[in-house]
Amino acid sequence: MKKGGQISIFIILGILIVGGVITIIITNGNVKESLTKFFSGKSGVSYKVDEVKKEIQRCLDISLEDSINVNAMSGGYFILTDNFIFYNSDFDDMQRKVPYYLDDGARTISVEELEKEMSSSMKDNFVSCFNPEKFDLNVSYDYGKMDIDTKFTKDKVLIEVKFPVGVSFGDDNFLLDNFEISQESNYFALYTFAKEITEFQNEQGNNLCLSCINDKAKKDGIKLKNQESYGVDENEWIIIYYLIKYNEITKKNEVFSFAHKFYRGENE
Repeated sequence: MKKGGQISIFIILGILIVGGVITIIITNGNVKESLTKFFSGKSGVSYKVDEVKKEIQRCLDISLEDSINVNAMSGGYFILTDNFIFYNSDFDDMQRKVPYYLDDGARTISVEELEKEMSSSMKDNFVSCFNPEKFDLNVSYDYGKMDIDTKFTKDKVLIEVKFPVGVSFGDDNFLLDNFEISQESNYFALYTFAKEITEFQNEQGNNLCLSCINDKAKKDGIKLKNQESYGVDENEWIIIYYLIKYNEITKKNEVFSFAHKFYRGENE
């Protein structure tokens, strides 16, 4: 009985010691970081460089998601300076600028412009996100040398980034340069449909057929909403379109907005 009691005490002590060690690891960031580096087989410097790389990648991911959402709500534009309507949306209680895809002829943004606008939005969002000062390293970079190339497929946005980032610690120097990210998105599919119905409406003139457009949208799995507004002139009337398509991968609805301007008295 005495021997059994001693074994039980040792077991309890062992549990307490293990529990104490786990508590120290959880609460002490330095210990946790050291163990992570040990088991990953990386030196302290290379581990910290990887952390910088992960931070860049994290900000690129966030920037892409934000850019997709914001640009889509503005018809593919990051910055609109002319040929747009500014209004309050009935559907999402947001104020925004929406471009005229139709105004005395089709004015749809080109694919090349669409890519450039996405790249510009990406860079702006990244600059707001990236904060290298959090690292105990000398991080050098120049946003002027940052080059972002955007490409679209039917269901993805693909981004290639050249952004030279120098990382130094003591006598060790590293260069981070090329990054790639992508995101599943209906962005280009919605843009393509917006362009299609704009060309259709341009052929019809002032003969508006919302049911025709809605039928086209349903065939592509797109939900169509529209809102009417007035122009600065009493002869102008405007329809703002919302194209909504559910993304099966991200489990989110994606929205693309644009507007058509009509002139009363033409083709009536």
